Amino acid sequence: MGSCYVIHTGSAGACDCGSDGPAVCQGTAREIKTVALSDADRVRVSANVGSVLFDPMHGTSTPTGTVRVIGANGREVRHIINIMGRVRTCSPAPSVPGYRAC
Repeated sequence: MGSCYVIHTGSAGACDCGSDGPAVCQGTAREIKTVALSDADRVRVSANVGSVLFDPMHGTSTPTGTVRVIGANGREVRHIINIMGRVRTCSPAPSVPGYRAC
């Protein structure tokens, strides 16, 4: 067993990970990208929000949020999304080389 995430058009929850392959989407929602992580990958992805909506008409995203990618060694990279949809990436201690400290 593992986990996955789906980037898609449409409303939150309109697409779910497929059991074998591409995402399963409802209505007019379309999959943009699906990433499946097996337990063997030893990487976890977590977020403090269930979804983020990017509004192309206003150039904003809501809500703001943080997506954490955590390795088996405990090292972590955070992707912090602000209200304007910009993403800042950093790594808390112990830091991952190549990323600014959070």
